[in-house]
Amino acid sequence: MDIGIDYSLIVYALGATAVGLGGSYYLMSGGRMYSAIGFLLASIAIFVYFGLRWFEGMKLKAFLVGGVDKKMPWPPQINFCPDFMSLKQIGVGTNARYYCVDTMGVTGLPLFTKTSDLVVSGNDINNILLVKDRTAQTYATTLNAGRTLGITWEGIFDGRAPSSRTPPYPA
Repeated sequence: MDIGIDYSLIVYALGATAVGLGGSYYLMSGGRMYSAIGFLLASIAIFVYFGLRWFEGMKLKAFLVGGVDKKMPWPPQINFCPDFMSLKQIGVGTNARYYCVDTMGVTGLPLFTKTSDLVVSGNDINNILLVKDRTAQTYATTLNAGRTLGITWEGIFDGRAPSSRTPPYPA
């Protein structure tokens, strides 16, 4: 696993070890055991404190405390499709149309497989058409009808009411 440690950190760790153990050894050889233990604990605390500030390489910080390498936007990206549904693109470029289909069979819509065709009318509709300028309110009728099927869309529709957010659209 590459954690991105540079050589200056290695030198710092070796120097901190030498100072901490060397000072403790010096105090122990003089018969001051409690002073040696106190010196060792204080030097560990000081070197860790300054080490985390001087060497804040994000890979090291991620390794030690679970940090991330950049600030993430908030709120996080909302799915293009309702929960457990997959995005299907028909066409390319300006002619592209995007549909949400159920490939796992969890929403109650007819299962969509590799050999399935999109059914866009009638009683056996197996998709939800995404439209660029729609709001959560305009998807509300589809999602309210899907309430009995168990369709939710995290961040857009919680199963009871649509939010005021505009659903994302694939670019």
